[in-house]
Amino acid sequence: MQGEGLPGDSQPGTTICALCGKPSICAGLGYVRRALPTDHPDFGRLFRCANAPEIAPPIEQDRLRAASNLAIYADKTFETFDLNRPYLFQRHRSTLQSAYAIALRFASQPQGWLVMEGTPGCGKTHLAAAIGNAALMRGAPVMFLTAPDLLDELRRGYQPDEEISYDDTFEYLRDIPLLILDDLGTENPSAWAVEKLFQLLNYRHIRRLPTVITTNISADALMPRLRSRVYDRTLVTIVRMDAPDYRADHQEAWYHTFFDWERYRHLSFANFDVHTHSTAEELDNLSATLARCQQYAADPRGWLYIQGPHGVGKTHLCAAIANTLYARDRDVIMTDVSALMDVLRSTFSKEITVNLNTLLKTLFDIDLLILEDLVNADASAWVREKLFRILDHRYVLDKPTIVTTALSFRELDKRILSRLLDQEKVDWLTIGSRPYVLRRQNSYLDLNKL
Repeated sequence: MQGEGLPGDSQPGTTICALCGKPSICAGLGYVRRALPTDHPDFGRLFRCANAPEIAPPIEQDRLRAASNLAIYADKTFETFDLNRPYLFQRHRSTLQSAYAIALRFASQPQGWLVMEGTPGCGKTHLAAAIGNAALMRGAPVMFLTAPDLLDELRRGYQPDEEISYDDTFEYLRDIPLLILDDLGTENPSAWAVEKLFQLLNYRHIRRLPTVITTNISADALMPRLRSRVYDRTLVTIVRMDAPDYRADHQEAWYHTFFDWERYRHLSFANFDVHTHSTAEELDNLSATLARCQQYAADPRGWLYIQGPHGVGKTHLCAAIANTLYARDRDVIMTDVSALMDVLRSTFSKEITVNLNTLLKTLFDIDLLILEDLVNADASAWVREKLFRILDHRYVLDKPTIVTTALSFRELDKRILSRLLDQEKVDWLTIGSRPYVLRRQNSYLDLNKL
């Protein structure tokens, strides 16, 4: 089946490929995706372009790999980089896709420097190794070292019984066609270490030798002399990756709490039923509530407070808003308060790798937070304090937030109520109809008397 260039690239045949000199199929990347249905097992996978230059013989690749320190990363390729990890927020997925595309372009034509920033486990090392492995396939020498290992290599050159001297080692690293320096900033910042790193990077900087650097520290944390080279915009492409640690096995539990979209995926404004056996009063109330929620989904500003008995459609409307925004690449957390508190408590377990502050920051910053079923004032002090902290943070910053409850105002915690009463920020919606199951059965059963 014919291949097609990656999204955003030139269409086949419209340009001359920089790799092979033929009409472009891969837009100079060396890889294509095949036009396959979404349910095909190879959908989304990368395949080497049919016109890509010949790869080096396996024996030559093995020789170069042994000298490159990439043997333990032989499986870290562009084909094995997972862009579809479950439980990612859209902002995470977007930064991974962007970093992947930039790294792939660099691998096809290594020019200048590439610096990838991000927290541990976000995929920086995988992409850096993939660039190195692509170079090995072409028969190009490459060296992959962590910053601490690089300094250890240099120190060994001072030992009298070492076969390779310091000068030889330094010259080899200085002139290697492609140097990949992983985890810059984790080395011991002694004067000697800073000086040697500066000498190496300055040499490569002046000669514009292809270099890849990964780091999990901010630019401000680097020594000024190193920072001036590593962040030189005239030479360096900087990629910032924002994604959780894929190696943290227990993250899945709390992501699943927030992203159990299979339960809500089918709920939309189109299938919110306002008509079935509704009285004139119920029809007016439901129609007005639906219209306001559609308006909010189109332009989510301020807060919505949706109050009504259980079963009247609060969750349906919230899910419709969430699905609308999620389709527009906005990040949404939708969870009920009790489940959220269980997740927050779980962070105290030694088995959970996500700490409380990280989780709270996510709740503070998410594009839209939907909290269902507010707890009453009798909840524990810990629950009320955490809930107020989340809501107060979003209230002060005016972050879009939806709160639902079946409780009356007098049953709510007074601190939370003080935020909900601000009608300049909070739009109150009250659903006064019968629960949908009773409307569907055309029943006027009083559930309070059961």
